[in-house]
Amino acid sequence: MSPVAFVWANLQRRPLHNLLGLSGVTMAFTLYGLALGSAEGFRRAALLHRANIGKQFFYGAMAVSATGMLLILFLLAVAMVQNVRLRVYELGILKALGFSHRRIVALMVAEGTAPCLAGAVLGLIAAKLLSLLVMQLLPPGLPPLAYTPGIIGTGLVLAALIALLSAVIPAARVVRLNAATALTNRGPIPPPDRKGARETNFTAKQVPIAVPETDAITNADLRLWRQIIVVTRIGLLTLRQRLRGALTIAVSVGCVVIALLSILSIGEGIRVALLDSSDPDRVVLHAALSWTNPSSLPDNTVRIVAAAPGVARSANGTPLTEGESFGHILGLTKRNNGEDGNTTIVGVGPLWAAMTPAFRLLAGRLPKPGTRELMGGNLARGKFSGLDSDVIQFQDVPWRIVGTFTTNSWWDGYLVADAARFKLYAQLSADSIVLVRLTSPQAFGSFASALAGRLPANIIVDREADYYAGVWRIVPNTAYVVAYILAGLIGTGAMAAIAQIMHGALEERRREIAALRALGFDVRAIAASVVLEGVLLAISGALAGVVVVWLWMDGFLYNGALTVFRATIDLHLLLVSLAWAFVIALCGTVPLAAVIIRKTAIHTLQNL
Repeated sequence: MSPVAFVWANLQRRPLHNLLGLSGVTMAFTLYGLALGSAEGFRRAALLHRANIGKQFFYGAMAVSATGMLLILFLLAVAMVQNVRLRVYELGILKALGFSHRRIVALMVAEGTAPCLAGAVLGLIAAKLLSLLVMQLLPPGLPPLAYTPGIIGTGLVLAALIALLSAVIPAARVVRLNAATALTNRGPIPPPDRKGARETNFTAKQVPIAVPETDAITNADLRLWRQIIVVTRIGLLTLRQRLRGALTIAVSVGCVVIALLSILSIGEGIRVALLDSSDPDRVVLHAALSWTNPSSLPDNTVRIVAAAPGVARSANGTPLTEGESFGHILGLTKRNNGEDGNTTIVGVGPLWAAMTPAFRLLAGRLPKPGTRELMGGNLARGKFSGLDSDVIQFQDVPWRIVGTFTTNSWWDGYLVADAARFKLYAQLSADSIVLVRLTSPQAFGSFASALAGRLPANIIVDREADYYAGVWRIVPNTAYVVAYILAGLIGTGAMAAIAQIMHGALEERRREIAALRALGFDVRAIAASVVLEGVLLAISGALAGVVVVWLWMDGFLYNGALTVFRATIDLHLLLVSLAWAFVIALCGTVPLAAVIIRKTAIHTLQNL
């Protein structure tokens, strides 16, 4: 038989395992294609516009690709190790027929290379098709996915290298295999001889079955849930013999959680910062909210609002109300990587600090009215090294930085300037919003009623909490779309890994399962224990992933949404991670549980 025919025959013998392996590889290379193809697309778009997008986007794409590569490396390595353990008898026959170690290892590498190369090609095609769908969900103007010969060639080389690396441990086991022993014992290959012998006669170790007392098992009152606990405990006790598979399941789900939370923590940071920015005594007047078109109010809005009932007053009787204007400043140098960043400058009046109870001056002083002076939020000062100097450029004019403040809110990523001077240089003719402080939250009803009909119909009167909730609703959902697509791709690979590993574990435990059935265990308990074991391993991986992202991302100062905020890992994201782990584990194990339930006879269970 030719080597090609031999490999093809072996691939056809275990179609489920090969299909699951192909699925995992395809998902991983879909990630690879999306990540590097997007980076190349943005690079080409930047060149057309003579812009510099820096290296951070490329590094992010490489990180995503590495996650996918790590996933398939674990998946294939464990699958090939299990493949050798289950084919001891067959490999013994090949050795008895005169097959050399080199030839057997070459055949095994060829078996692993076939799904790797096919998965790489399918993954790159799937990435291209998926990008067309993603562009319909994201804001317009994103550059299309672009491949270069280098990206395609590197992907194929990586596929071959991954197949080769995943065959290293199985190859070592094949070299140690004794043909005579393999032909007389179909058990798994034992660990290597500590004395270093390359070939040793041995009796294959059997996995110990931690079965409780027979009398306790055959007790007629033993309930199904107690059987599930017993069988699950047996499975967990034998995890040492299946450690690589258990680690692969945990690592696969951990990769899903890391990819998901590393992006969701940014969105969660925006949400927490916005929704925690309100004061119950404050009201915001604004036009219809739009992320691309800023609000603009008539000049007489402040005067009309100041005369309304319920407006609080300062010690000298001045109504606590003022207009605020928003503009953007570009070209600020980020402290961590030296790339360009941006944030928002807000023009405020002299009453702003008095209207903001959470305001606290950390250093320096407030900007003087009528001057080109700025005050930076503590998060903006922490993110941009360009603010360390006393002077920055805005609209090609020098502005002096005179202080640092905090409000423990969304504003901590802003710069604050005098409203009149800022509007002059930013070429703004109207206020963006009008901020009002009321005597109490209960005064909102009378305040809003008094303004009805006195202001243009397009002006909205909102409690500050409702205003920021509205801002949160219009924030582009790009991060969430990208996060769930990436997590879905890696999650699909993780499902394939769990299904393949648990299926191989059932094959290794067939004698143990048959013994349990003979001792009276309900087949439903055995099936449920498979699901429960997969769920426990997946949740452990998810928790490890949460810890990694929490140590890496929580509190990180992120520059986005035209401000600076802290990435946040909280209870909400922890629950999201556990939910994903639970669903992935169910999708990977429930089909196997259904197979077990269908095969209730002992002789059938022995041939799972």
